[in-house]
Amino acid sequence: MRKVSRQLNDSHYMPFLYFILFSLVIHFPMTLNYSDDARFKVILKNNDLFQWLHARYFTWTSRVLLEAVMVPVLHAGDWLWKWIDVLMIAVFVLALSKLFVKSRFAACNWLIILLFLLIPVRAFNSAGWAATTCNYLWPMTMGLIALLPLKKLLNGQRLPYYAYIICIPALIYAANQEQLCVALLIVFGAFIVFFAFQHRFYLFPVIQFLITMASFIFIASSPGNHARLMVQVVRSNHHFFMLSVANKLEIGAFSSTLNHFIFTFDPIFLILCILITAAVYAKNRDPFLRMISILPLFCTLAFGALRPVTKTLFPQLAHVLYDVRVIPYGYVQLENVWALKSYLPLAILGLVCLCILLSLLYLFSDLRTFLFAALVLFAGLMSRIVIGFTPSAWGSGVRAFFFMYVSLIIVILLVFQELLRLDKKHFPQNVLIFTALYTGLTVLNGYLLHG
Repeated sequence: MRKVSRQLNDSHYMPFLYFILFSLVIHFPMTLNYSDDARFKVILKNNDLFQWLHARYFTWTSRVLLEAVMVPVLHAGDWLWKWIDVLMIAVFVLALSKLFVKSRFAACNWLIILLFLLIPVRAFNSAGWAATTCNYLWPMTMGLIALLPLKKLLNGQRLPYYAYIICIPALIYAANQEQLCVALLIVFGAFIVFFAFQHRFYLFPVIQFLITMASFIFIASSPGNHARLMVQVVRSNHHFFMLSVANKLEIGAFSSTLNHFIFTFDPIFLILCILITAAVYAKNRDPFLRMISILPLFCTLAFGALRPVTKTLFPQLAHVLYDVRVIPYGYVQLENVWALKSYLPLAILGLVCLCILLSLLYLFSDLRTFLFAALVLFAGLMSRIVIGFTPSAWGSGVRAFFFMYVSLIIVILLVFQELLRLDKKHFPQNVLIFTALYTGLTVLNGYLLHG
């Protein structure tokens, strides 16, 4: 018995066991009696599920597969959702580890858990605990499962038969979420091109791409999505159809997304910037490279974490960055399109992104790792850009950032492993300790005070 206990404690999956126990404790007091949860719980009292889903597709949404799971789960009772949600969380963190951790498993697995807990609580409960997780966390978990075969193919391994049995249904479910569908379409397409350049042809990624494309067409042609768009235009953005494609791209990428991560304090983005700076400093003494790596950290601290200080010391700069009413038309609007200063926020946000990419390019010795990190960031950003083409770019709240947060966590894992390889001292461990302390405070504030 002692031997089994010792082996379990030495296992690099032990952090996940602790996390599952913690998740069970957190889920115990949760109630599903507010917002969309309360409404969906009673759907089956007076409706046939398939007739109701048929009506939803034609009048409100294309997420019929997600709701086909969510509504019966809610109807069965709170406890069923709680058990399934804990399972989904466990699979989520385990899949991240299986996909993206290659060394120092215990440290990286702890980091995965801490970063997951740093995702804002509102990303999990803004529309109700069940309604939000069923539409964001659960599809993302299934999406990660669908990506597992790609790693085997990259390593030249054959796919077992159960990969088709498990991963295809998981992908069909995941791709029913429109933001995730766009991100997966980009990932599968990129891997098909990558394999083609290597003169390798695999049928499975092509099948996955076609399934995702079929889901995209299903979403784009949904009468319900068009009907909901019209309702949202009336409710929140009367001039939506007057916005150009460039306006919508700017809103999706800059005003509603990069602004959130850089001009307001976000701990996950801050940790990414800290790790990039530390890794570049550990790898090279070149002052130019170090300056490029530290610029994103400086910007997210000066314009985000220390925003009140910046407002006090540089009121004119603060007016340009913070006082422009970006909702609902973005930074560049009809009245300021010819004002050069209106483009300053876009220049700063774009420069931060460029410096991050240049730092990653220098940091990763293997070009494939850099290309993969860039692909992940691009897919995450595209999950936000697609929101810019809807009137709900501002109204969806932080839950619509969930897939972007996952992309940042993946890149953080890659950078952290590179830093562990470069820095044999104690800095990576200190980052882990700092993240743990901050996460503890965040969980205490978010779940116990507001959850």
